[in-house]
Amino acid sequence: MKKHFHIQKNIVAFNLAMILATGSVTPAFAAEKSTNPSASPAYIYDEAFYATLDYYGGVTNSSVVKSYALHGNSSIVDYGTYTEVNNLTDDRAARMENGAVVFDFDENSPDHFYFEGVTDEPLKKFPWNIEISYKLNGVYCPAEKLAGEKGVVEILLDVVPNPSASEYMRNNLVLSAVSLFDGDEILSLEAPGAQIQLLGNKRTVLFLVLPGEERHFSIRVGTEDFSYGGMIFTAFPATLAQLEDIKDLREDKEKIEDSYDAINASLDVILDTLDGMSDSLNTVANGLDDLNDARATIYAGKDEIYDSTDEALDDLDIMADALARFSHNMESTTEALTEVTDSFSDLTKNAVKLQPELKELRDTIRSIQSTNNSLKELANGMDLVRDSAEGLTNKSSENLQELGDVTAGLESSLEEITDALANLNPIAPMEPINVGGMTSSTEIKVAVQQAKAAYQQYQDYLTANGLTSEQLPFEAYLQAGGKSPEEASAIAQLLAKSQQDNFDSLLQLMDNANAMLPTINSKIDEINALIASIAGPTAQLTDDMRELCDTLGEEGVNADLQQLIGLINAVLNSLEGHKGEMQSILSDINELGDFIISVSNNADDMLDILDSLNDTLNSYESDAEDALDDARIISRATADAVRSAHKAISAVQKLLKASDDKLNSGTQATLSGLADTLRKSTAGLAQTDTIRAAKETITNLIDDEWNKFTGESNNLLLMDATAKPTSLTSEQNPFPSSIQFIMRTQEIKASDNDTETSQQMQKQKVGVWGKIREMFRDFWVFLTGVY
Repeated sequence: MKKHFHIQKNIVAFNLAMILATGSVTPAFAAEKSTNPSASPAYIYDEAFYATLDYYGGVTNSSVVKSYALHGNSSIVDYGTYTEVNNLTDDRAARMENGAVVFDFDENSPDHFYFEGVTDEPLKKFPWNIEISYKLNGVYCPAEKLAGEKGVVEILLDVVPNPSASEYMRNNLVLSAVSLFDGDEILSLEAPGAQIQLLGNKRTVLFLVLPGEERHFSIRVGTEDFSYGGMIFTAFPATLAQLEDIKDLREDKEKIEDSYDAINASLDVILDTLDGMSDSLNTVANGLDDLNDARATIYAGKDEIYDSTDEALDDLDIMADALARFSHNMESTTEALTEVTDSFSDLTKNAVKLQPELKELRDTIRSIQSTNNSLKELANGMDLVRDSAEGLTNKSSENLQELGDVTAGLESSLEEITDALANLNPIAPMEPINVGGMTSSTEIKVAVQQAKAAYQQYQDYLTANGLTSEQLPFEAYLQAGGKSPEEASAIAQLLAKSQQDNFDSLLQLMDNANAMLPTINSKIDEINALIASIAGPTAQLTDDMRELCDTLGEEGVNADLQQLIGLINAVLNSLEGHKGEMQSILSDINELGDFIISVSNNADDMLDILDSLNDTLNSYESDAEDALDDARIISRATADAVRSAHKAISAVQKLLKASDDKLNSGTQATLSGLADTLRKSTAGLAQTDTIRAAKETITNLIDDEWNKFTGESNNLLLMDATAKPTSLTSEQNPFPSSIQFIMRTQEIKASDNDTETSQQMQKQKVGVWGKIREMFRDFWVFLTGVY
């Protein structure tokens, strides 16, 4: 059982040794092709550099093992400087051609091919220089004297970046250093900065060095009989998928850096601006002093402002009343339009009622004509025909009577429409608000400036001549300058009103009201145009309908039809005595019936036209009412706004009267205090240099932190997991699938000559795996001890 377990341990250890020693020998099957035009056709291959180091990190022997997946290639070409080339697969020999190693293959070629090139050239590209030193009980000691020593042995590892390494190697290779110690043979173990794991009874110490990083490690081992299996170094590109985010991070940092530079530049501009604000703040403080003086002037003239406000409030009352009357007129117009539309609709309804009567009349005439035709054929049935004709004539008389009643109602509706149209007057447009004939605030402000200029000239004149305003009033001065008394009074009043606090608000209110007048007057014009457009056709229609009623009335068609029926009755009464003349009379009756049918058809067409006109008027009624409603709403809103302004101004006036003394004193204190505060705040602007220094500190901190990971401490943020690895031996070679460095230092232990002799006697020619195992037997023996 123990033997079986021992065999299993050796198998596991052997596999682990093969992973470390030949991890890159097994070829990859998806490598990138080289873009170097001078290289041979791309091969899918891997490279691994193996080296044995002395106690202190110096190389004792080294070589590169390359593994190829041939995929039917007849030859491989490899560039590199080698002192010896060994075929690890079969017996075929390499040939040298133009500085390259060439292996040729035939139909018996293997699928995978391995060869070793003895060289130390890859170490020149290795991104670190490695040095190892030792101490015994705190004193430096040669490694050769440490085997079997008792005490605390300190193993010092110095890893320093190699500036001669290629950019790819410096930015992408990660270095690991591993040492194993038998837990049963040591007393203590310390390795600051390392990861220590227990594998069986072996304690594994792992150090990791990031790209471009300089590190100094130490391992302190307490022992009574020191031995050391050496340190194993592996270096390989970091190609984990998660590391691809580092490239994105670097790109994002560059974008952020550009944005920060822009912010930094803007902050410099702001600080420069703050540096120049001191004089500006003093200027503002002086301006506040001037405002304080202006406050005193305004306070002195507050009574005059109150008087002007009263006048403005009276004007607003007048305007609000006018707008209220306008709104009422809009309502009257809407009602009139509704009455006209309703009356015309009634007229149309009454007229349309004639259509069934006319149809029945046509049917009656056609029935009479049919009866007459029967009379022609039934001369012997005269009595029966006469009775039927009498019934029809009686029915026709009744229909004509109903037609007369409908016509009378239609004539009454036409009279109502005519009266409504006669009373429908256009709406007068509203006049703009003006001050002395001026309707815009711009004109008034220009006039105010002119009045102020005249008043300043007046003050200069009083001063120059030693006069007072009582001796020479301002209006008298203006009259002396050629102004009429009315013009002088208007200028003085305008100047007085301009001193009011709410003067600009009143001007803005006037502009708003006048700006609304074109819209209101436009709506009034639309309403008047609509009324005018309706009135003409409606009047013409009422005239036509009146003529139609006259035509259909007692003296028109109705009378003719009544007379016709009387004639028919007379004819029927005399038929008996005029049998010989029956055919002639019946023919005349048929012709008369055709004429009546034609007249009734024309009346039907007129009624259809009347109904269509009524639909047209009804379709425009909604738009007209909407326009009137809009005008009414606008006028009401304007009136409400004016009343609200009146209320607001009154409230402001009341508030000012109640608080003018406190407002004056408070404003005075505020302006004085603010001016003093601004003058004192200029002292704070002297701190811009401190802010600028802090900004520079932040900038330097950001740059230092970035530089720390981009070359100063390590190259972590320069890693690119997607970068293609370069060949360890020559840039002329295609891109390999993977590269790696595997190195191990010399063991420190008592010599075992018997073991060494036995191992030398076992050397013989074996296959590729045997050769690789032979090359790195020390690795395998070392790792076997783990179990």
